[in-house]
Amino acid sequence: KQAELEYEMTDADVEKFYAMLEEGEALAMSSTDSQAVDSFFEELDDQFAYLESQYGIAMVIYYCDLNNTAASDLYLQVTDIVTDANDAYIQAARRLYSSDCAHKDVLFDDWTSQELEMLMLYTEEIAQLEKRNAEIEVAYQDMQDSATMYDDMVPLYIEMVQNKNRIAQIYGYD
Repeated sequence: KQAELEYEMTDADVEKFYAMLEEGEALAMSSTDSQAVDSFFEELDDQFAYLESQYGIAMVIYYCDLNNTAASDLYLQVTDIVTDANDAYIQAARRLYSSDCAHKDVLFDDWTSQELEMLMLYTEEIAQLEKRNAEIEVAYQDMQDSATMYDDMVPLYIEMVQNKNRIAQIYGYD
């Protein structure tokens, strides 16, 4: 028997992430205990990983039945939640990396120079483009049986390619 995936994320889970993010940033700036900061950020990473896992579940549920409106609505909602949480996480990381935080060596010790460069290049525009691409993906799937699907798909495809190209440009690629 195939296992059933259950979407379980609640508003409280999302609120917990944001509260932890705020607390973690304050802790990193004020604490003298690097081990406590490292431990807290491991918990924060786990909370974000939970949000991402729920996104994965919502995506699988959506792809199992592309005609299920509730599943596509959930997929778009969770895409927004996780994209916003990722954006907030990256913005906090940027602030900490750019600050005189005494714990940078602990917080960024396993980051490569390329990852740090990408961190500093990241903008909110990337988050908005990623959200729009998820909307395009759902719209694209919704028109599979449309009589005008080929005419309708072309502008969406072009917009998605333009969005992906813009993201690449922000990160410094051609």
